[in-house]
Amino acid sequence: MPNKELKLAQGQGRGIDRISWLPDEILWRILSLLRSSDEVVRTGVLSTKWKNIWVEVGNLDIDNGYFRRIKHKFEQEKQQMEKSLVNYINKMVNRYDYPCIERLCLSISSSASSTILNRLLAERDVRHLEVCFHENQVASLPESLFISTTLVVLKLKTDYLETSTTIWLPSLKTLHLNILKSFITQHLEDFLPRCPSLEELLIKSRDVKKHVSQDLDLLIQIPTLKRCGLEFVDNGDVTKGGSYKLVHRVAINAPRLEYLWVRDYQTGLYSLFSTGICNLVEAHVDWQPIYNKNKSSIPDIMNLYMLLNRLKFAKVLSLSGHTIQWLNLSFHLKGKLETFKRLMKLELNVAGDINCEFLAKFLSYTPNLEYLILANKVCSGLYVNPNDRGRWTPPEGVPICVLFHLKEIIVEGLHKGYEVEAVKYLLQHSRVLNRLTINCTDVVELDAFKDISRAPRGSVTSEIILQACYDDE
Repeated sequence: MPNKELKLAQGQGRGIDRISWLPDEILWRILSLLRSSDEVVRTGVLSTKWKNIWVEVGNLDIDNGYFRRIKHKFEQEKQQMEKSLVNYINKMVNRYDYPCIERLCLSISSSASSTILNRLLAERDVRHLEVCFHENQVASLPESLFISTTLVVLKLKTDYLETSTTIWLPSLKTLHLNILKSFITQHLEDFLPRCPSLEELLIKSRDVKKHVSQDLDLLIQIPTLKRCGLEFVDNGDVTKGGSYKLVHRVAINAPRLEYLWVRDYQTGLYSLFSTGICNLVEAHVDWQPIYNKNKSSIPDIMNLYMLLNRLKFAKVLSLSGHTIQWLNLSFHLKGKLETFKRLMKLELNVAGDINCEFLAKFLSYTPNLEYLILANKVCSGLYVNPNDRGRWTPPEGVPICVLFHLKEIIVEGLHKGYEVEAVKYLLQHSRVLNRLTINCTDVVELDAFKDISRAPRGSVTSEIILQACYDDE
């Protein structure tokens, strides 16, 4: 390399354009990390070399938010604006020379999406596709999408989805569906077996009463599945009065499953039956059926009881405040809670005296627990006893995990006296504890920290750390 070029490459001299010396492969990688096509195009001002390099980047992000606002204001020009949008996108695609689209994100109307997808899928390969349709639109996707051999990630958000009769996605590894329950009931069990390489599945279902009047039986039988998320949520008042009740039964047979996330905010009897989750590593449960004071809640509680027992192989477990309150009610019922012999890390939302009561009971079922996180998040609908006893009731015997295995405790907020007493109990009886971290947000919690720091300790090597946390506003 000549001396002049070497100096330029090393950034010596005045007004040197160091960016221009980067290889194209590195520039493509940098631009591919940007969130939208608009941001990628604007990087052209950074360097003369970057002026047109965006056309070679394998990402496209198309959102007609501006057009959508115009259409709402001038409804009579709807078709013309739709045509203008498609023409604009076609011009942009004409300049887009990259043979394979790494990531394509569309947030536009159904007809426009179909037009654009038909063209792109016919001319190029797509590996990562995200499509968000407007409310009450039928997602009409081209048939070529459902037989793509290059598609690896597919994320769809829509109310209604029309699927092809021919489905074969051999390379698909990630599938996210945010959709109405009617599609899950009618099509999903036929869809999943045609994705032989699927590793991650996320299903979000909503608006149950308005669109479906039948129970749901869903079988997820995927040998390659590693991550699974399930959400069943109603829209506020659709179950007002608690008279509406559906049963949704989900059976999972996934011997490689490592991560499971369940959120259920419905009135229905919810069960998770599993014949193949012995390799489960991490599980998160947020369970809150709509309470009906006129009907017995025992079947709902026992359903949750069985769900928790199915998670006994997990190494990491997180339970929301609503989940804990319902589980605490199940302890007085006949039945046996399984021992979580593999559990190493536990996160509990202990807001409210009932949830602290659950903590005292549940620790005896986690004999090998090493890490404990106690959150204190007051959630909407979370019951807090107005006649709060303000005291901690320790278990009858010190749990084995507290005596011999608990190494670290993280406390996020201290609002009541019984919470302080619970932490002091753990600190006093934990013989191998290395660290207790308390995240404080106000002066009251600082006083609680001082009280805890003076408490006796079961481990001579333990340290107490105070961290100040402030909510971003």
